[in-house]
Amino acid sequence: MIDNPIIHPFLASKDEHILTNILKAERIYVYDSDGKQYIDAMGGLWNMILGYQNEEVITSIYEQMRMVPFINMWCSTNETTIRLANRLLSAAGGNFNKVMFTCSGSESIELAIKLIRKYHYDKGNRQKKYIAVFDSSYHGGYYGSLTATGLERGHFEPLGPMLQGFIYLPVPFTRKDRHSLLEHLLFLEHFFEENGHRLGGIIVEPVLGSAGVIPIPEQYFQRMQVLCLKHDVILALDEVSTGLYRTGPLFNYQSYRGLEPDLLCLSKGLSGGYLPLGTVLLSKKISVVIEHEAFAHLSTQNGNPACCMAALKVLDILERGNYETVVKEKSIYFRSKLKILEQQFPIITDIRIHGLMIAIEIKKQSETLRFEEVWEMMLVLKHKGLLVYPFSSKYSAGLMIMPPYIIEYQEVDHIIDILVQFFGELVNIGDG
Repeated sequence: MIDNPIIHPFLASKDEHILTNILKAERIYVYDSDGKQYIDAMGGLWNMILGYQNEEVITSIYEQMRMVPFINMWCSTNETTIRLANRLLSAAGGNFNKVMFTCSGSESIELAIKLIRKYHYDKGNRQKKYIAVFDSSYHGGYYGSLTATGLERGHFEPLGPMLQGFIYLPVPFTRKDRHSLLEHLLFLEHFFEENGHRLGGIIVEPVLGSAGVIPIPEQYFQRMQVLCLKHDVILALDEVSTGLYRTGPLFNYQSYRGLEPDLLCLSKGLSGGYLPLGTVLLSKKISVVIEHEAFAHLSTQNGNPACCMAALKVLDILERGNYETVVKEKSIYFRSKLKILEQQFPIITDIRIHGLMIAIEIKKQSETLRFEEVWEMMLVLKHKGLLVYPFSSKYSAGLMIMPPYIIEYQEVDHIIDILVQFFGELVNIGDG
């Protein structure tokens, strides 16, 4: 590896030897400085949904750059930015009527936190400052979004004091936590009755990603919405990872009957991963309260026309290619192959698949693995030419696959072949 002047995220300097110098990328593959090819089954960081070197997206960015490469959102607007806002509102439907732009998923969550608190401030409910999140959620790396993150909270202690006013709820993961769905529903009811007077909002990943693809049960979500309406609590969905057909539908919440969030946070695949872009969609309930005076949120590149043009082209490609069906069909294929793998290797204790959001849960001697163990597994697979995402939470640990949607069936087979070899070696080492 070349001498590195960069401090990399979530990586100590002593571990920099694991870094790969990527010089080329195309479709689902990346290539290092030695010419080695890797299957990027992480899809970048879950954002390269159309893969690398998509000429339509690249050309659209270039053409927009030649026309208007930047606008100052404080005092200007642009047709491309307006088109994307209208496109997203039309796709989301429901009660959404306004859009605010960000540059990342973390910033989208920061904005959602502000919107929740500003909404209640403007309504005169200034005691409703608290925000609930799940105890194994991941919402970002800024101060607000990091505080909203329930996963690995002990690691944040050196950064304290964190943002105040957050409450961490147990995840209704009934397959693993030994509590029934009814028990979780009763807990939720009690929580709202006890805290509704001070609770301003709740931020939810419909499928917890970094915790290992843990879906929120439909009945739980429906009850949560009823309670939010009863207590005037803002329901904000973090679809940074699940949005843009990742789990099948355009937005994951559309798979839940009657679910109507107040805020919808997007990023990652929105621009196909080609440029930094995020958004927050606001319901009429929120916008009519806060839009009468200026709202304090801006970063310089918000609403950048080139980023917005990339997103428009991504949406064109996804709709034209019927990617809702494509993702569902490839998900079924992945499931069939991984179930065989699960049956072959008892060390695999669960396979969780939602669209092309895939978790392989791994245990040794019935013990949940430590993060260091799944990290080492990730490095072994990287050596074999497969890039996967290691996860570890209080509920489970293992490896995740979040491939670009353009992955071909024979490439799925290749991934499975590598995993078969890997788990075979892992079992042999354990037996030895």
